[in-house]
Amino acid sequence: MKIFNFNIDNLQIADNVSKNETRKGILMGWSKLYNTIVLSSIWSEDDHTRLLWITMLALADSKDCVWASVPGLAKAANIPLDSCLKAIKVLSEPDPYSRSKEFEGRRIKIIDGGWFILNRRKFIEQDYEDKRREYNRRYYHQVRKKKKEEEHQIK
Repeated sequence: MKIFNFNIDNLQIADNVSKNETRKGILMGWSKLYNTIVLSSIWSEDDHTRLLWITMLALADSKDCVWASVPGLAKAANIPLDSCLKAIKVLSEPDPYSRSKEFEGRRIKIIDGGWFILNRRKFIEQDYEDKRREYNRRYYHQVRKKKKEEEHQIK
């Protein structure tokens, strides 16, 4: 089975990933891509760096890790190997123009077996908080509506 122009049989899945997180040996997940990415400093990088960054966001597991070799990552992003190496360097270095000053604007950290996406958790938690606020807003709207209906019936 081929996905992203690389052979899935050669893709290694981390030992700490449960079988529930995989389907037919393919790590399943998703990453929210905020529309503000087009206003971020990453958008001013070259095409291959942007493409690799989005690929890494898509491949990240639930622990914010991307498990791949450099050639495997280049194939997944469909970019040349030398461009992948340059993009990894850019993503690993401080970015003085980054909106996030955490980690000096670095986006990734090299770990044994791949890369760790440094501030992905912040965005996931922000998304959770936004969803929680929306849930509470709707819930309390329904509570007030029901209470008002009950008061109206009593009169």
